[in-house]
Amino acid sequence: MKIFWAGAPTKVDDYLIKNHGNRLVTFAYPNDIKNYLDRVIKIESNIDQNIIIDCGAFSIWNKGGHIDLQNYIDFLVQLRKKYSCYFNSMRFVTLDVIPGAKNKVPTNEQRKDAAKKGLENLYVMLKTFKYDELIHVYHMYENPDYIDTILENIDYIGISPANDVSSKTKRNWLIQVFDYLPIVKTHGFAVTALNLMKEFPWYSVDSTSFKLSAGMGSIMTRWGVFNISKESGKSVLNTSPAIKNGIKEYIKELGMDELELYTSDQARYLINAKYMINLQLELNESGKDTMYKYSKSQQSLF
Repeated sequence: MKIFWAGAPTKVDDYLIKNHGNRLVTFAYPNDIKNYLDRVIKIESNIDQNIIIDCGAFSIWNKGGHIDLQNYIDFLVQLRKKYSCYFNSMRFVTLDVIPGAKNKVPTNEQRKDAAKKGLENLYVMLKTFKYDELIHVYHMYENPDYIDTILENIDYIGISPANDVSSKTKRNWLIQVFDYLPIVKTHGFAVTALNLMKEFPWYSVDSTSFKLSAGMGSIMTRWGVFNISKESGKSVLNTSPAIKNGIKEYIKELGMDELELYTSDQARYLINAKYMINLQLELNESGKDTMYKYSKSQQSLF
């Protein structure tokens, strides 16, 4: 499994580049993309790293904006020409169409229309890009027949649970999706829960939780997430003695300063980046070939 660090750039991007961390960036912030890619060139001429460029359709739609498909394609063509040689793989997410209006639950007809228009965008992008350069997203609530259509055209499908449903609902939906899917590359968009990473045979996932938790004063450890910022009034000292000692040793093992973690979000970004790199190694070691060993639940409602 490949874990992609998502979200706005931070000072730990250099660490991720040097340690072969995968990165997801978004067209909603094109300058961030170029700045990150220029750092890649400056730090290393060729790295064992993968990158996904997301269309950022929801972020821009949420702000009342609109993405012109041809502008998006032209931007990606320029990126591919200049930067693709620096990565193991560079994948582009096709342009989503967001159903309905902001702050309103979309109707089934609106969801159906958005999915159809999204497929039309895929067909347009396939005139410029090869099938193995694109990721098309299958969203929660869409007809499962779209999965077949997507996989008839490309070899990498994005799976996007809804953000406004419970973890249990997400898991039940994912069971249905993976019961339906053949053996294929899947990318879990915003799959942050460790249990969901472990249970399903993802080829890759992305998450902003590594960054967001650090910004909110927390560090991620094998014992869980702990809020330790000075502003929070809490620290790892409030945990049980066994966990407290374990976390202290963990911090030392990673070469981090405990006091700095209390006061610096950049230090917390870094320790969470290290956690992410180690988690990717552990998941791949413990779950070798899980992409090919997923056991169907026989409970699918599709």
